[in-house]
Amino acid sequence: MNDLQNFMIQSDRFFTTTNEAIHALRALGEPRSQIDSSEPSQRLQNVLEIVAFLTRRVMSSTKADVLRPVVDCIHRNWSSLLSPWIMFLLETFAVFDGESRTKHSVEFRDRVLGLIPPLISYTMCSAIPDKTKEIQDLTQKSPFLFPLMTRIWIKTVAKSHWTWRRWSIRVADTIGSGPDTLFSQFVEALKDVHKTDDIVAVSIAHLVNQGPDICVHGIAGFRDSVFLLDNVISPATPFYHPFFEQGGIRALVNLLSTLSRSEAWDIAEDNALYTFSAAQHVANMLLKAVSGSLRAMSDALDFGLIKVFFRAHRLYEYDRNSVTSQNPRALTCWKFSQVMQRIAGCLVYPGILRRFLRAMKVVAKLGLEERLQPRPSYFWPLWQSTTSRALDLRTMLDNLNMEARMTCGYAKVGCLCDLNIYALFDRPVL
Repeated sequence: MNDLQNFMIQSDRFFTTTNEAIHALRALGEPRSQIDSSEPSQRLQNVLEIVAFLTRRVMSSTKADVLRPVVDCIHRNWSSLLSPWIMFLLETFAVFDGESRTKHSVEFRDRVLGLIPPLISYTMCSAIPDKTKEIQDLTQKSPFLFPLMTRIWIKTVAKSHWTWRRWSIRVADTIGSGPDTLFSQFVEALKDVHKTDDIVAVSIAHLVNQGPDICVHGIAGFRDSVFLLDNVISPATPFYHPFFEQGGIRALVNLLSTLSRSEAWDIAEDNALYTFSAAQHVANMLLKAVSGSLRAMSDALDFGLIKVFFRAHRLYEYDRNSVTSQNPRALTCWKFSQVMQRIAGCLVYPGILRRFLRAMKVVAKLGLEERLQPRPSYFWPLWQSTTSRALDLRTMLDNLNMEARMTCGYAKVGCLCDLNIYALFDRPVL
């Protein structure tokens, strides 16, 4: 990181204006297809110095009047000059398809990975009046760019490369503000990477390894990676069911617990929206999980999801103080209530009922109901109705089991009547 900062500062020695840097890049000609990526040439070093200078100019100010000439220059020269070089640098050095063999090439690769995301961020700067239009324009001029960004993002996540936060932000900004067609490009790019890297395993490892570190390294960037994984773990992708089968539910429940803790909120006090937003995406993934899989619902209950709901005081507090409180779907307590609603609908399955009753005992033993003050809207009424339903179903199931034992002597002879077969296989009996 310090090396990159120094490299950007040193680029000021070679140029004084954006136009001067663009003129120097034009003088270097077009990229050559045949190069030795293990030992970048002086010509490529010169190109990277120009990229560093332009990136530094984009990052130098938040004032629109200062950034306007920089952005205009990049915009004018993107298609004819910058786009071919950006594509070349990314495809040649940034996709991690092969291990670099020299210290120089590793250093060069890291600079490419660190410089290009903030350069592309010119589309989101204050000098751009219509950021959505600018992103759409960029993706039309460089159709290769977004799929390539997606590949590099998941590769940096897989390698835990220090630039993964930068790539998460850029890909999230692009998919969030770009045309709807970008989602299909996003999925297709991940499918391509999945041929060599297990996307599901990478996603789970990222949630497990990076989640606990947000209290140390902050929430910025992590929120965007969770937003992207929320798109990865979707019923519309081939990664949906494998995510649950490979242990993704435990990772989500643990991450939601981390995002609910006071430590995460105290450290990220100035970025509370990021913490809240990350928790929203995790809750959304859990909602999709329990809506489509009984196994996922069972895992969520086994791993303590209900207890997490009762300890999410900071999330509920943010709900109450949020300017978005007018929109119920924007509230964490609403998402939690939807999870409870799905659980309530599946209590007719004995396995789900047993797990939920066990969770109720934990809540009662720890006194979590009494501590949850004030009662979170949306969630609390669903909790009350679901617990009432669970108790009623337990009584009915106990009565049915007693009647079955009296009728067929199940307890004595061990015969498998239909009722007990249903219970054995967790099929609904009511």
